[in-house]
Amino acid sequence: MTRYHILVDGETGTILTLSPFALPTQFLMQCFPHTHCILNAHIPHYQSTKWFSKRFPLVGKKPEQYIEWSWNFKERFCMPTAPHIVTDALRAKARLATKKAEVVGTVMVALSDTRVRLMKGVDMQETVLSLKREQAKLYLSQTQEPSVFEIPFVVQYAELEHISLKEAAQRIVFKSQMDEDILLKSEFMRMKYYKKIRHAETLPQLDAIAEEFTLDLYKTAKQ
Repeated sequence: MTRYHILVDGETGTILTLSPFALPTQFLMQCFPHTHCILNAHIPHYQSTKWFSKRFPLVGKKPEQYIEWSWNFKERFCMPTAPHIVTDALRAKARLATKKAEVVGTVMVALSDTRVRLMKGVDMQETVLSLKREQAKLYLSQTQEPSVFEIPFVVQYAELEHISLKEAAQRIVFKSQMDEDILLKSEFMRMKYYKKIRHAETLPQLDAIAEEFTLDLYKTAKQ
C-alpha cells in the first residue's frame, strides 16, 4: 500500500505537497516556516482494504492543484479549499515545495548509497568496530604494551591474521580512518546541498542545484 505524507501551510491549512516519502516531506519544514508535516495522511480515511477502497484526493493532481485541498487536522481528512484562499502565490509555493522535496530526496538517496559500503550487515557491528578502534588506539598510544584483557579485539584480529599486535592495531586504525573519510565527505555534501535547497527560491535554481550535486558527487567519488 502506498503511503502518503503531506506538507500543510500553517496559515491557510492548504496542502502544499504530497509524497510517498516521509524524510523529504519532513525536510520541507526547514524550508517553509509555519508549515506542518503530516505523516501517513491516508490513515484512517484513505485506505484500500478487502472491503472498500477510497482514493487519496490529491493522487494524480499537478503540484499547483494541491492547494485546492485543505487538511482537517482534527478529523484527518482532505476537504476542498475555499476559492478565495487559492492564489497564484500559493500555487507557486506548492510547486516550489514539491520540487524541493524531489531534489532533496535525490540527495538523500545518493548520499545514503555512498555510505552503503560502511554497512556491515550484522546487528551491533558498528559497536564492535568502535570498540576495535578504541582498543587499537589505546595500544598504539601507550609506551608499555597493555594487557591482552584490555585489547581483546586487537588480539583476536592479530591471531586470525597471524600478524603482530602492533600491525593489527595499525590496520584497524587505518581502516577506521578510511571509513571516517567517507563519512566526512558525505557529511560535507549533505550540509552543503541541504543549505542550497533550503535557500532556493525558484524552480530553475533547484534544477541547477540538482545538476551541480550530481557532478559534485561524481568528482568526490573519484577522489
